[in-house]
Amino acid sequence: LTELCEAGCFKDIRNKYNVTPVYEAALKGHHDVLQYLLDVKSSPDIVDMYCQSPLHVAVMSGHIKCVKLLVEGKYFYTSLLDIRYVQF
Repeated sequence: LTELCEAGCFKDIRNKYNVTPVYEAALKGHHDVLQYLLDVKSSPDIVDMYCQSPLHVAVMSGHIKCVKLLVEGKYFYTSLLDIRYVQF
């Protein structure tokens, strides 16, 4: 994975279900892979064909370490959301 990212491969590549490597890592609980992907600026905001984000599938799968990574402020991007409409 490291070699692919360093070679310039598209980190947010999607399959036919719109699933990305970040989504897969969150779904399967690979928090070390997820952290690496987030560190190299892969997007955690891309949703699958059912509008489920990596955070959704990490929560549903019970992968607490992945959930923590995804909700930490430094990895939460708002590329799909306009922050003016998000209420905290």
